[in-house]
Amino acid sequence: MTKKIPLTQSKVALVSDHRFTFLNQWTWSALRIRGKWYAVRGEGTRPNHKIIYMHRQITNAPAGTEVDHKDGDGLNCQDENLRVCSRSENARNSTKTKRNTTGFKGVSRLGKKFSVNIRANGKLIYLGLFDTAEEGARAYDEAAKRLHGEFAKLNFEV
Repeated sequence: MTKKIPLTQSKVALVSDHRFTFLNQWTWSALRIRGKWYAVRGEGTRPNHKIIYMHRQITNAPAGTEVDHKDGDGLNCQDENLRVCSRSENARNSTKTKRNTTGFKGVSRLGKKFSVNIRANGKLIYLGLFDTAEEGARAYDEAAKRLHGEFAKLNFEV
């Protein structure tokens, strides 16, 4: 069962039932970073004050790792939505950019056609030219499943 922990900014964090009492011992705030909301709390006093993220508190993620919210919602801190990962794995689960004009991740207009690219292991991979944005998006999804596995963020959810 899902429980809600109230935050500042009229936001709430969703947490797994068995974590509610433990997490509710602190006062949590909502913090917006690069357009995404997260649940945080402060610890210590200045100059040693630090910010603790709820998702890191839950996963006890080691330094040098990141925590991915599978659904992309930084306030959904339910166990089944969190996974410890590397920076590159976390980047694979990102959504299309704000500048995107085709409506599909990895797809851009090139004249009357649509060019499709995907990034994997630090390299940009060209997937081809397609007649429609949708055809290109399907090609992107196939490559994303193959290259990114469970971290693939697809244009068409299965």
